[in-house]
Amino acid sequence: MNKPLTSLVLLVGLSGAAYAAPAPVVEAGGDLESRVARLEAQFESRSRMQLETQQRLSALQDELRELRGVTEEHDHKLSQLLDRQREIYKELARVQSGTPVATPSPAANSQPVVDTGSNYSADLSENDAYDRAVGLVLKQKDYAKATDAFRKFIKDFPKSSYIDNAHYWLGQLLYSDRKLDEAGQSFIQVVNRFPNSSKRADAMLKLGIIALEKGDKAGASAYFNRVVKEYPDTTSARLAKDKLGSL
Repeated sequence: MNKPLTSLVLLVGLSGAAYAAPAPVVEAGGDLESRVARLEAQFESRSRMQLETQQRLSALQDELRELRGVTEEHDHKLSQLLDRQREIYKELARVQSGTPVATPSPAANSQPVVDTGSNYSADLSENDAYDRAVGLVLKQKDYAKATDAFRKFIKDFPKSSYIDNAHYWLGQLLYSDRKLDEAGQSFIQVVNRFPNSSKRADAMLKLGIIALEKGDKAGASAYFNRVVKEYPDTTSARLAKDKLGSL
């Protein structure tokens, strides 16, 4: 067998093994060397296409791994936010019950208690100031210092994006301390100034409860009906209906 024919046989065999596809059809006509040259060109073209496809696939896999990493990071942050939100709701329930929780003392705790109330810094950023105030409720259970901290936050950051929450927290703390008139003023701030606040429905409900506790059934009924009308199908509306049923 001559050398060109041997090369042809080898190339056809390699092409079939590499791609598991039928060997390319050789056009009729032309000498054997021209046919071999065409086959070699086709083989090289397919090799380049395979390499490019593999490179694209590798790039896509890298992008997928990066996207998975970003998604996992976002899921972790969301989980942290949800955990913090649940913690806040639990503490709010304790504050709403009106049952005071004693602040741990150094003698009763192996960890020293940091006095974050008396040393409240005027240089704290908006986020730090808000977190400090919330921490006094959630971590130290020191409602008196938390009340002062939220008052200071409202004074120092009147344009804060947290201002409606701060008024609501202050109202809850004052209500827990049975300062109904002052608590009512805080809740009124939420209802009148922040129509899009997530705390507005509950603040309105709380105003009805305060009115009821002060013997103002007409005022209480008005607030409860507003909750039912403005926030139907919510927990606040359900509680308001229960209150209306007991009047």
